[in-house]
Amino acid sequence: MVADAIGRYPYYTVFDHVTASVQNGVVTLKGDVTATPDKPADIRERVSKVVGVHQIVNDIEILSPGIGDGRLRYALARQLFSHPSLGRYNGYNPGIHIIVKTGYVTLKGTVYDEGDRLIADSVARRTFGVIRVYNELKLRNEVVVPAAAPPTRSGVVN
Repeated sequence: MVADAIGRYPYYTVFDHVTASVQNGVVTLKGDVTATPDKPADIRERVSKVVGVHQIVNDIEILSPGIGDGRLRYALARQLFSHPSLGRYNGYNPGIHIIVKTGYVTLKGTVYDEGDRLIADSVARRTFGVIRVYNELKLRNEVVVPAAAPPTRSGVVN
């Protein structure tokens, strides 16, 4: 389905975060992705092949490829995924996604418990170069996963 098409994209990393809402065959893609390759177009193409998709609204923003943000992304990933409590989220989907825009960091995705959410926030705030952290991590029990349904039904996938 739509979430699988996004999640199985081979260049989808912890530095990207895309959500899709589906209503009456119209898929709205939102989120942030790193610059290379042309991820918005690639993801749009993959989603267009899902049965029942009639139209796609592509609101995916390309993040700055600047050296400063790039270094900060990798520093954050090293700090977060080397922490004893957070290493289990490396490669876990949806896991923790790190969105960096000119030094402002947004943590998105899903963690198992409040402790992990607080640890991720603390690690991000202590990372050199971070101006501000927006912690949008959700707990696993807060995320509503839609049942297997045709893409024409309304719902949000993450």
